[in-house]
Amino acid sequence: MTARTVVITGTSSGFGRIAVDHFAKAGWKVVATVRKTADLETHAELDNQVNDEHSRDGAAVLT
Repeated sequence: MTARTVVITGTSSGFGRIAVDHFAKAGWKVVATVRKTADLETHAELDNQVNDEHSRDGAAVLT
């Protein structure tokens, strides 16, 4: 089965954070956004984090 992908914004806390946990545990690929880089630590369990300039630029080229 091909993994589905979900994009969730506002994932530092609240419903956004809960949604990240739910979809990640269900096997979905999760694209999560936060406003402040300090909030990235809340998503340490996600693979393929794009939280530095080089990774971000590479992801932008792919999309």
